[in-house]
Amino acid sequence: MERVKFRPKWDWWQALLLVGGCLAPIVALIFSPELPLFAKAGFALFFGALLWILISVCYEVRGDGLVVSVGPIRLHYPWADVSRVRKGGWWAQVSSFREPRMRMAFSTDNIIIECQSGRRAKRVVVSVKDRTRFLSLIRERAPQSLIEGF
Repeated sequence: MERVKFRPKWDWWQALLLVGGCLAPIVALIFSPELPLFAKAGFALFFGALLWILISVCYEVRGDGLVVSVGPIRLHYPWADVSRVRKGGWWAQVSSFREPRMRMAFSTDNIIIECQSGRRAKRVVVSVKDRTRFLSLIRERAPQSLIEGF
């Protein structure tokens, strides 16, 4: 089976908030006369790494499951465990702040993927640019899942 990578869909205001939130401190710290050079470099590295993590988000549909990549972190959701796929919305953005691990969406036009492994339930919120192709691949690879709201 082929591997297909999907880039996230970004709402302009979330991109501005997240990227601006990383760049503003870097600029402020670099031009701060009170901080020593090593402190400026440390802060620049920290916020640069945070920016790299945000920009590197992608969703990969593989033969064995969905892999959500965020910087160096890879979260794997096997197709056998996918029980439900449903349309999200702005409320999925807000409610996912309680579970930051599941918030991998940068748009209010998002998809909630729920997985059930034994008694343990997991879910992830994603926002893909090519929603139609993404959903068709999920239908093909996880036929047991209930897909609703699309």
